[in-house]
Amino acid sequence: MNVFPDEIRMRIIDKTSMQPIPNIATIVKLFANRKNNYNFLLPLSDERGRISITKNWLEKEIEKEQALFIMDYSSLIEDCKNYLEICVISDEEIKKTVNAMNLYKEATGISDEEITKLKQADNNKYYPDVRYINLEGAKILDIEIALKSQA
Repeated sequence: MNVFPDEIRMRIIDKTSMQPIPNIATIVKLFANRKNNYNFLLPLSDERGRISITKNWLEKEIEKEQALFIMDYSSLIEDCKNYLEICVISDEEIKKTVNAMNLYKEATGISDEEITKLKQADNNKYYPDVRYINLEGAKILDIEIALKSQA
């Protein structure tokens, strides 16, 4: 990929009411050209349903992954494909992620507070969703994800 956006701004809303949905857990997947793809848990959506990812944050997360798993990852952000995946994860995936966070807590520096926040995510109220996003040269990319309620 030649140019990764400086910022990706997401807004998560309810498909029926069009109101923002706070407290939703998402994962971003970067598709690497060499070795494994990157999967990063993003901060929960805020009270306005917003999540922001910066290029700088992703670069630091890539560095951490490469340092922890040196044989598994080699691509830098510039080496990744020009699209990514945003996934609103299921309640079951949250449980698996929490288990992994507990397992690698010491090595990654994940806090108990981060794990507790994830456990309290409201993803169980909505159906999971996956979006593939093309990154064609935008400096700032705005994405809206409308979720269907399970109620």
